[in-house]
This record gives sequence, structure tokens and C-alpha cells, in this order.
Amino acid sequence: MHFKRGVILKLNLEYRCLRILRSVFLLFMILTFAFSGNVKCFADNENQKKTNPVQLYVDANTEDEYLMTFDKVSETSDAVLYADKKRGHIALENKQSGKIWYSVPNDFLNDQITFGDKRSEVYSDITVGYLNAQDENTAVDIKIANSHNECVLNDGIKTSDIENGVSIAYDFKSIGVYIPVKYVLTENGFEATIELKKIKCSKDVILVNIALLPSFGAGNSSAQGYLFIPDGCGALVNYNNQVVTESGYHSYVYGKELAVEQRESKNVEESVKMPVFGLKENDDTLFAIIVSGDAMASINAENGNSEMGYNRAWSQAEQRIVSNTLLYEDDWANRSIITKASRNLPQNKYYTVRYVMLSGEKADYVGMAEAYRNYLIDKGLKKHNTSSALALSLYGAADKEAYFIGIPYTKTLPLTTFAQAQEILNQLKELGIDNISARYVGWTNGGILNSKLPKNVNALKQLGGDKNLNNLREYCEENSFGLSLDLDILRFRKSGNGFSKSQDAAKTVFGSVAKRHKYLRSVYSEKSAEYDYRLIKPSELSDLSNKLLKKIDSKNIKSISLSVLGSNIYSDFDEKEGTYRSETVKIYEELLKNYSDKNIALSFDSANSYTFPYAEQIFSVPAFSGGYGMFDCDVPFYQILLHGYIDIFSESLSSTSEKEQLFLKAAETGVNLHFDGMYSDASVLSNSKYDDLYSTTFDLWKDEAAKYYKELSPLLEAVKGSVITDHSINGDYTKTVFDNGVCVYVNYGNTDINVDGLSLKGRSFVFK
Repeated sequence: MHFKRGVILKLNLEYRCLRILRSVFLLFMILTFAFSGNVKCFADNENQKKTNPVQLYVDANTEDEYLMTFDKVSETSDAVLYADKKRGHIALENKQSGKIWYSVPNDFLNDQITFGDKRSEVYSDITVGYLNAQDENTAVDIKIANSHNECVLNDGIKTSDIENGVSIAYDFKSIGVYIPVKYVLTENGFEATIELKKIKCSKDVILVNIALLPSFGAGNSSAQGYLFIPDGCGALVNYNNQVVTESGYHSYVYGKELAVEQRESKNVEESVKMPVFGLKENDDTLFAIIVSGDAMASINAENGNSEMGYNRAWSQAEQRIVSNTLLYEDDWANRSIITKASRNLPQNKYYTVRYVMLSGEKADYVGMAEAYRNYLIDKGLKKHNTSSALALSLYGAADKEAYFIGIPYTKTLPLTTFAQAQEILNQLKELGIDNISARYVGWTNGGILNSKLPKNVNALKQLGGDKNLNNLREYCEENSFGLSLDLDILRFRKSGNGFSKSQDAAKTVFGSVAKRHKYLRSVYSEKSAEYDYRLIKPSELSDLSNKLLKKIDSKNIKSISLSVLGSNIYSDFDEKEGTYRSETVKIYEELLKNYSDKNIALSFDSANSYTFPYAEQIFSVPAFSGGYGMFDCDVPFYQILLHGYIDIFSESLSSTSEKEQLFLKAAETGVNLHFDGMYSDASVLSNSKYDDLYSTTFDLWKDEAAKYYKELSPLLEAVKGSVITDHSINGDYTKTVFDNGVCVYVNYGNTDINVDGLSLKGRSFVFK
């Protein structure tokens, strides 16, 4: 076939046009993928997806300070670490999914929502909180400096290559603070480490905190995903839920600083019990574990709303605690607030956050729990033989002010004698509860709340003495009931047994004794001073504990509850010989190791994660989060993490008005039920510091306990020792899957539904 030259030229021109159109189309597709956050191609010799960091919305007018230029600094089979060595940014690639997580948003230039100082903070890898030394006493707020304005714009970024990563120093020149950070690639993520001992700080500045990678992995205003916050049992914050809060979420890991006095407090508050947090976006998750410096950390989060264009979660290394006090409280003309920062610095060499990348089916809060469990196993978490027992907290004795011919004195009230405790256990057994794990609170040293710090472990005579306690222990052994004796080695109200309430108590930043208070339920204000207690200096805790441990061992006590220690940490701000909270946890861990080495089984109450490697039982595991304004729903992260490894028990059903809700929460994750009580009528505690135990009289709840136990025990037997592998929330019902194949469905709604071929009545559960 022959063509004229003109026809050939026409065909060639059309062919070239088609090639140009195809190139334009391919370019369009590439840009489309780029604007979605990923530019994808396939490696020549493998099926893994591979990407390169890319900055979006850049044009010829973009200023250099806002550009990103990444170089590869390290690579493993699963991950690649990139760094912008000029501006201090990093990027982390998941080679399996192709997802790249940026330390500052790569679409920052298109943010039309975030303005002011917050905008620069979002575009920063480090922010620091500080006070000017000369303004400390009158400071109202902590000042914030961010690495973009202070370091990038002032030639304050210094980088150097290190093994498997990069070291970046952020020099905040205008305030005189220098912070070196190491970024090191691991197998499926990386670790960011602040080198605390190499920090330099001007004498004119008081460094309060350091926020590490506050925007790492942040989801933009159109992203689909959620933040995971370990508040209480755990909570999710849906991306861009549009809830506007005053200052986002902020909470200390392991709870508030107890050496800071509070004038007001809600009685029911949850805390962060685990040093973790996470971000999920589509089918990828970035999960963070604070592996060094956990007890000096706080967890922070911001959700997308009309004032914030990104969804962020991050941690903060708290270098100091800032507190204030009110002077001349009764003199309205002269009263004033004085501010002061603690002078005790953490002794940690490093503050390290490990980021783990998860994708696919593992990319959710269940996968995060599994990742954290694996980490804890490496740190010593053991799989104990768990039970399907009813937990029972018994109150032994309490002190109450009484009068004799008008003269006040302190009277010890027996709430549950050892003989009565045995009677309670026997009655529960007759009601069909054949598996019980009891904890005895207030059996020694004056009762429930120490008057003096304990010197020995002698059973109170008012309860029957050592002889009757031994009878109770023998009864429990014969019936295969657990019995754990609770000790409070932190709190005290009076001097004695070698400890002074002024000299041996933790101090506030102002040098006064740190007093803890009970608060009125109605208005959250302090009750009268007779309810105050103090906390032993952490530096003296080891000696006290070791002496008690010898006496525990001599009496062959093999199960101890350390409920207060398990859920409370604090500092001693004595400027000469104080202890920062991060050191307190180290003291706790050494103490717990000593008990464990003596083969003493340890129980805790609503415990923090530093107890997990040593715990065999945890009472009152949190069933809810603190309900913070930005939270969208609670998730049972705590239960998913520990079920099958440690015996965990619900919050007390006898102390709540929402028994049915708490019962269903226990069923949802196969958690054992918990009741607390006393043999005496609770009216004996009227007008005492223990009047919050008003609903614990045994006769009030024993029949209900039997009913709930019989209803739940088949499920507990079915999932005993099993690990939770999946959990989902589907409107009014939840589904929990265990590794032995058991599935539990809980309907929290009032309407009957059908799920997976099962009929599920309102406010009930089924399992198969």
C-alpha cells in the first residue's frame, strides 16, 4: 500500500499529537496522585510499591523557607528515612503500602484554615515552652517558640549523618536554647530522640517543655481517619470532627502531678495510663511509643475544625512543672498569684519516641494494641494463667473522729472483720459464685487510709488479729479463692513510725508540704483539712519498702496489692534533694522487681503501664475515657492490650449507678466483674472521710452479684486466656473477636437487632 508524502506527514503529525496528549494525560495522572500525597511507581526487581517525598502546591513564587528538599538517609526492607537537611524536616516511607509520613505537612502551602502563631507551629519539627527568668513570678502563660520561625529563618539548623539516620540540632538563637535530636531508622519505623544532656539553655530562660514532632503524620482538612488517645480505656478523635476546644487535648502520662496542689477537682477523672498515641489515615497507621522518658511526658492532640486545618497527635517532654499559688487569699485588695517553675530536672539522658508503621488489616487501634503488647513482651510482660473469677474488694477498718465526754479522739471502726470476710465469701459461694479473687483493703496500720506510714504488716486487732487473718487465708486456699492484701506505702497524715509529716513528705515548688485533698462532690472544692494527706518523699520509698518486704516474707504472705502505687506518680520539688517524677517511676520499678524476685504475686488498681511486667491482677480497669470534648468514641484499648495476659477486672459495679452499662462493657471484652463492699452497714461512715463508700454494704448487692456472675461466667470461661484479635464498633453494637475463634456481640441500643445470623436483644450480649 502506498501513501502520498502529505498523508504520511499528516499521520506523523497526528501520531505526535497523540503522543503529546498521552504524555499530558500521564502527567495529569502523576500530578493527581501527587496531590493525593503519593507518587507511585514499581521497582524493577520487586513487587513492593515505592514512592518519593513530594511537596505539593509549590510554584515559582514559593519562598525558600517554605520549600522541602529531601535526601534519603537510611533504608531497610520495610522503610526509608528521608531528611531535609537544610530545614530540619524528615519523611518516613512505608515501602509495603507506599505511604509517606511527613514531619510537617507536605500540603502546608494550601492550608487556608490555620493562621497566626499556630500556623508556624504546624510547620515546625520542634516547639519549646519556656519562661523568661526575670518574668517568672508574674507569668500568666508559658511562652512558645517554634523551630520554623526561630531556627529555619535564622540559620539555626545543623545536621550530620549518623548510623542509620541523621542528627539535627535546632538552635533557637533568639531565646538561647539549643536542642539536638537524633532520627534513626528501625525495621518498620524509626526512633526520634532528644539528647537531653546535650541541651543548652541560656540562664535568662527557664525551659519548661519540648514538643517533639508535633505535626508528624498530621491529616489535613479533607483526610479520612482518626487520632488514638490513651485516655482512660482509650478514645478516638475522628479527623475534622469540627469540635472547637479552648486549647486542644493535653494530659500528663501516668496522671497529674500530685505535688501540685489543686483547689478544685472533679472526683471522677481519667488519666493517660500508657505512653502511646497514634494516627490512622485510610489504610495506614502511625503508632508512637514513648520508650525512654515516659514518666516525664505528656500526650497532646488537636482535631481539625474551623480554626485548625490539621489533625495532630504528639508527645511533649516536660522538663519542669509550672505551678502557682495565691498570696493574701483573704485580702481582696492585695491578693495576687505567684508563678514558679520547678528546679528539679529529669535525670534521663534521652527522651525517645518510637514510631511504628502499620498498614492494611493491622492499621487500626487493635493493631496498635498488638504492637504495644509486642513491645511490652520484650520488656518483660508475662502471660499468666488467667481466671474467670469474680473480683471482690473488701474494706477492713476505717478511722473516724469520736467524742468521749466532749473530748475528741480517733476511733477505729471495724467495717469487715476477718471472720465476717469469710462469711461474705461463704455466702457468695452458696449463691453459686465458685471462683472469687478477693482483695482486702484496710487490714493493717489503722485501716483504709494510713494515719502513719506502715512500720509492719500486723493484722489489726479490731478485725481479729493475725490469728483470724490466717484462718481467712486458709479458708481461701481450701476453696481455691484468691486473697491479696493491700498495702499503701505512699500516703500518710501524721508523723510516726520514723517519718515526719513535715520533713519526710514531698514538697511543692514553693517549698511547702504537698498536701492532697478530698473534694466535695457537689462543687468540686476541698473538704476540710482533716481529710488532707501527704506523700512520702520518693527518695525514702525504697528503704520503707525493703523493710516491709522482709516482714511480708517472714509472714509467708504471697500476694500483695499495691493499688495506690500502681496508679499514682509524683515529684518531690525540694530544691536540695528533690526527685522529678521520671525518677519516681524508676524507684517504683526497682521496688516492684524486688517483690517479683521474692515470688510475691502483685495486684494493682486501675494500673499504669509501668506495672504491667509485674502484675498478675489489675482491679478496676478503666471502662471509659474521660469524655473530653473532642473525643468521638471510647475504645477498649486497655482491655485489648492485656486480655489473656493479666487477670483484669471491671470497675466496681457496687459503686456505680450504671451497673447495666458497666456489665455490658465487661462482656464486650470478656473482663471479669468486680464488686467492693463491707459487712457493716455503710451508715457507720456517715460524716466521715469515707462517706463515698455509702453503697458498698454487702447485703445491698450480693444477689445482684450472683445474677451478673451467672450470666457472664459462660462467656468468661469461653475466652479465658485468649487474646483479642479484632474489635469493631457498628452503631449501637460492638463485635469482639478472640484468637480461639469466639466472637462476642454487645447491643448497647434498646432495639432488638440481627447480627451475623444471631438475634441480639436490646441491652444484651451474645457470643458464639
